Amino acid sequence: MPLRKTLLAVVAFLLLASSVQAAPADGDWTEPPTCVFGMPVVGTELRMSKQRVLTEVLKAVFEPEGYDLVHRDLPYARAKAEVAEGKIQCTVSIRDNVKGVTRAKSVIALYSPAVGYVLADGFHGVEDLAGQKVAHLHGSDIQMLLPVEVRPQPTYDLSSAILMLDRGHVKYVVTDDTVMREAIAASGLPDVEFGIVPLMTLEVFPVFSPDDNGRRLCAIYDRRMRELASSGRLEAIYRSYGFPETFIREVLKANGR
Repeated sequence: MPLRKTLLAVVAFLLLASSVQAAPADGDWTEPPTCVFGMPVVGTELRMSKQRVLTEVLKAVFEPEGYDLVHRDLPYARAKAEVAEGKIQCTVSIRDNVKGVTRAKSVIALYSPAVGYVLADGFHGVEDLAGQKVAHLHGSDIQMLLPVEVRPQPTYDLSSAILMLDRGHVKYVVTDDTVMREAIAASGLPDVEFGIVPLMTLEVFPVFSPDDNGRRLCAIYDRRMRELASSGRLEAIYRSYGFPETFIREVLKANGR
């Protein structure tokens, strides 16, 4: 090969090698930190039209802060355990029923359980539940909701729970009011046979892993929720999922708006 061509080839090779070596520096990229959200059963949030609303709120909280928010459907007991062990970073809690975690101050949702009963039997108050067999959706922690001890009867299908109620296999059904009405309609039984009474309204809070990362995520969450409430973004998210005005108003109020 002539000397000129040889020199040109060497120069071209060196330039190529230099560009290849420089590529990692030019394209330097660090994977963003992740917050894994274990989504448990929380009333109407599990209905098809609304099941991702909590995840969308958490994305609005964490993604602008440089975090990837990963949604993972988990049974409630497992979600609680994995947050406490630091295997995932976040789930949600009603009251203070999850021990050994970092609990946020800002409310993310409201949960309003109701009791369904055979109208002819009557229902006079939460004390009537004491010692009774109570059907509920599998994966929800029904006992932690109630101030009295019951005999929980989990089911994967609430329309089946309504059939059990009708046949006397359970005394009551406890779930979200809207879900209860849908279950009665799905059972094929006349809705005039059943009564539905709201039990209470409970605030739902995120809880985070009990470590430095969890405490950092919790601080970000509480700060960002106030910002989202103030900016109108939080209201827009819940409104887009069709939540009632009373729900939206109470969540905004709980977050300082």
